[in-house]
Amino acid sequence: LVKPGDIVVVNGTSRSLLLLDSNGGYKSVLYDLDNIAESIYAVAFKADTKEIIFTINGSARVGAVSVVDGTYRTLISDANLTGALKGLTQLNNGDILVAEINNIERFTTNGVRRTIVSGVTWPNTLGGTSTTAEQVHATANGGFIVCASGSDNVKRYTENAVIVGAAVVSGIAATTDALGCIELTDGRIPLPFIKAHCS
Repeated sequence: LVKPGDIVVVNGTSRSLLLLDSNGGYKSVLYDLDNIAESIYAVAFKADTKEIIFTINGSARVGAVSVVDGTYRTLISDANLTGALKGLTQLNNGDILVAEINNIERFTTNGVRRTIVSGVTWPNTLGGTSTTAEQVHATANGGFIVCASGSDNVKRYTENAVIVGAAVVSGIAATTDALGCIELTDGRIPLPFIKAHCS
């Protein structure tokens, strides 16, 4: 169904996951929510089960669609997920991180909520509550990066939520929000979705 090089797109307020080919041409709707009060915010790839996973707002949960046959399942549905869900990623160890307002929630690969991992309490504010974590992205070394609006910065963490180095400001202070981030193979972090504020 989903081939190497294909692109999965959601615009952050849509009810649909769109599947595009490697040139950006439309292929199909990969998944469509039935409830008009719900929307899909972010997507990631779950390597161990070969699924596209995505956050759903309105009735906060994480869905999963198989890239092999297109079947859908609810991966994470937890009573503690009550805020707006943002980005998500799967760590190298299989755990899934979900950005929820000012917190990062942590789940096993099977969707079971984790509250203590290696002595670290989850959900975790990762050192501050004045920002909104927009996207979380697993890094090649087993850690993750978080980009945020409000503080307009990107921070790198170990797998156990220990900050690595200093925060990097994503753009001109107080004028941009870092809404998305990934790590390239050379370790650089591009910020593909930066929203300018006009005053």
